[in-house]
Amino acid sequence: MPVRFKDSVGFRRHGLRHPRNTLALLPLPRVLLPNRRENGERCCQDFDSDGMRTYAKQRIKELGLNRPGGVRVNIAGCLDRCAEGPVVVVYPEGVWYTWVDQEDIDEIIDEHLVNGRVVERLRIPG
Repeated sequence: MPVRFKDSVGFRRHGLRHPRNTLALLPLPRVLLPNRRENGERCCQDFDSDGMRTYAKQRIKELGLNRPGGVRVNIAGCLDRCAEGPVVVVYPEGVWYTWVDQEDIDEIIDEHLVNGRVVERLRIPG
């Protein structure tokens, strides 16, 4: 059953802001990916988080992981981790990653979401 947050309270409980503009990967897993800071400061969108979200959704679909109870890729609002570069958070585990390119997104999908192994080289403290 997917994790659903009906309001910002549920997101804050998990250390997130309400999902308006952030990209995320969550295995229900779920994955969250941030999008745009509301104050105009540097943000994940500067690193093409929209493109990475589209790419991640496509890969998840190609792998057949987008079925009910599978993996869902969501956009989220700013996750306030801007100093660490673009981020992805995987729930329900709450594992935070940074990424540079599609190869990093592939590694997160293949290792964490498919094989259940944390990608230590991309992990950032939660």
